[in-house]
Order: sequence, then structure tokens, then C-alpha cells
Amino acid sequence: MRFFKQLFFVLITLNCSILFADQFEPFSENGKVGLKNTTTNTVIIPASFEAMGWSDKSFSIVNGVTGALQNEKWALIDIEGHKVTDHYFNSLIPSFQKNFIASRRENNTILTHYGLIDSKGKTIIEFEYGLISPHARGLIVSKKQDGKYLRGFVSEKGQVIIPTQYQQVVSLNDNHL
Repeated sequence: MRFFKQLFFVLITLNCSILFADQFEPFSENGKVGLKNTTTNTVIIPASFEAMGWSDKSFSIVNGVTGALQNEKWALIDIEGHKVTDHYFNSLIPSFQKNFIASRRENNTILTHYGLIDSKGKTIIEFEYGLISPHARGLIVSKKQDGKYLRGFVSEKGQVIIPTQYQQVVSLNDNHL
């Protein structure tokens, strides 16, 4: 009986810690954006950025980081306000497997290249694609070959599943392309 009381106490404690876990949301002040812990009502990151969250205008914390926009470039920043990467991404969105699809434009060109980084800013997939779209099982990628864009499918570890040789690769649902 004592075991069940202890088990019950542990389960209640775990449930309460989940219910009262820190919640974060961006806030605006003087035309700049920062991050606030709404559970404790404290400012975590002072309002000094153009935007917080992701380039698709959504907001979330993924693996303890979020995006921060400054001078029209995105960076990863942790919830303590430390920069994980510099501000050099044109776009930055989370993938399904908690990595980040990022794009950057090289100097003296209008072409944007897409790649995949992790929450520490380490490149997982090199910036060699013309486009990357998230899918529940990996990434739909596009690469320019012989003057036209061809599509394929890769895992979030960079393993080619469908080579980039098709005019179109379309998601039918979470399990099928």
C-alpha cells in the first residue's frame, strides 16, 4: 500500500510540473520584440529584435531555441538570450524532427540556397538545395540541374531516399509521397 501512495505522489508531482512548465511568448516594446516567460511574468530576452519566432511568422521554442530577426537576417537564440548562430539566414523554420530548415543567399547573387541545421547551429545538410519543404518523414528537396529544378526526398540526416531527378514530388499524407 505504501508503494502505491509513493507512486501516486510521484505521478501527481510529474503532472503538476508539466502543467506549470515555463511558457514563453514574444512581446513588443518601442517597435522591437523580446521574449517573456509568461509563467513567471519575467523578461527573458529584452526587446531588441525585429521579430522572434520563425520566418513563416509562427512562434515556438524547439530544443530550447527560437529564431530572432535582426537587420533582415535570422539567427538561432536560446531561451536565456545567448546567440547560438549569427544573423545570416534569410529564412529559418523548424522541421518535423526538431531541426531547422534555413536559407541563405551568397554575396553577389540572387540565388538562395537551403540546408538543414540542428539546435546548436551545426549544418546537417549542406546549403545546396534550391528549396526544402518539411515532411513528417523527411524533406522534399529541389535542386537545379541542366537549367531546370528537379525534386527528390531526403531524410533529416541527409540520406537520399528519392534522388533529385523528378519534375515533382508531392506529399499525399504523413506516410506517402
